[in-house]
Amino acid sequence: MTIFFLRLIIYVLMRNDVVIVYASCGEGHKRAAQGLSQSLNCPVYDLLDFAPRIVALLYSWGYRYVVRNFPLLWLWFFETTKWKLARDNMVFIHRIFFRRFMRFILRSECRVVISTHFFAPPLLTKVKRKRSFLNTVLVTDLDVHPFWTDKGIDTYFVAMDETRKILLKKGVEERKVVVSGIPLRQGFYLSQDPESLRRKFYISGKPCLLFFSSDTGTIPYLSSVLKDLGKKYTLLVLYGKNKRLRHYIEKNRFSSVRGFSYYEKMWEMMGVCMALVTKPGGMTVGEALHMKKPLIVTHFIWGQEKKNMDILVDKGVAFYAPGPRELKKALAFINANYSNIQDRFSREQNNAYRIIADYISDCRDRI
Repeated sequence: MTIFFLRLIIYVLMRNDVVIVYASCGEGHKRAAQGLSQSLNCPVYDLLDFAPRIVALLYSWGYRYVVRNFPLLWLWFFETTKWKLARDNMVFIHRIFFRRFMRFILRSECRVVISTHFFAPPLLTKVKRKRSFLNTVLVTDLDVHPFWTDKGIDTYFVAMDETRKILLKKGVEERKVVVSGIPLRQGFYLSQDPESLRRKFYISGKPCLLFFSSDTGTIPYLSSVLKDLGKKYTLLVLYGKNKRLRHYIEKNRFSSVRGFSYYEKMWEMMGVCMALVTKPGGMTVGEALHMKKPLIVTHFIWGQEKKNMDILVDKGVAFYAPGPRELKKALAFINANYSNIQDRFSREQNNAYRIIADYISDCRDRI
C-alpha cells in the first residue's frame, strides 16, 4: 500500500497526461516501462500494486517459480490461453483482481496509457467505454500472443517488421501498428570506441564473447567449455547470483575469462563482443538487434522466448546451441560468415523513445 500511495503522489506532482503500466511478471516488461517513463517524463505503475497482495505474490513470485521449475506447465498455460474462451475467462477474473486499477484510470486525467504487459489492455478497453484516452501497447517480444490483440487497442509499438506482419495476420489493422523497436537504456544509443572498450576490459587480439543469462546467472554447460574456449576467445561472463559459477571462475583463474556479478553499462560489453551467448528474453533480443550482435541461445523459457529464438533463427542472426558441440559449431559458422550475418540485421537504428514520443505527440490533439 505504501508503494501505491508514493506512486500516486508522484503522479499528482508530475501532472502528466501519459501513464506507463507494466506487470512485474518478468524483468523485461519493467525495464521497458521504466525506460519509457524516464524518457517521456511520466509516471509508471506496476499493475500488481493495484491487486490484493496474495494475487500480486502469486503472479510475480509464481511466474518465476513455474518457468524455472515446471517449464512444461508454463508452456501449457501459454498455449491454452491462445483459445478465446480461456482468454475471456482470465480477463473476467482480472477485472475483479484489478478493479482498483480500472477505477484509478477512470478517475485520472491521463490521455494516453502505454502498457508493456498484456494484462492491462483488456482492462483499459473496459474503462474506455466510460472515458476517452489512447490505449497503446508496447509488445516486448518478437512474437505476439493473442492476449495482446484486443479490439480496444489503438496502437501497437513493435520491435521489428516481422512482428508487424504477425499482427497483420492476426487481423490487426495496419494503421494501428508502428515499428518502433524496443526502448533500451540510453547508453545503447551512444556511439562507442571499440578499441578503448577493449582496453577497458583487458582484451587482447582475441575475439570476445559475452556469456549471460538472468540475474541468477544460469548458463548451461559453461564450466565445461571455459578452458577450451579461452584458447581462442576472451570471455566476459555475467554470473549474477550464481555463487557456484563465481567460485569456479575465481578458483581456476582463467587468463581469458573476466567474471562479473553485475555490470550496469551492458552496451559496453555488447559493443566489444563478437557474439552473445544467452537466453532470448525480449529486452536482450532488442539490445542484440540494436547492437547487431549474433545470438547463441543456450536455453529459453517455453512460449515467448522460444518464439523469439525461432524468429531470429529464421532471420539468420541467432543459433540454438543446447550443448557444447552445437556451441562450437555456431561459433565456427559466425567466424566464417560474420559480415554476411551483419547484413541480415536491419540497417535502420531506430530510437524507440523518439518514435513513440513523436507518435503520442501527434495523437494528443485527436483525443
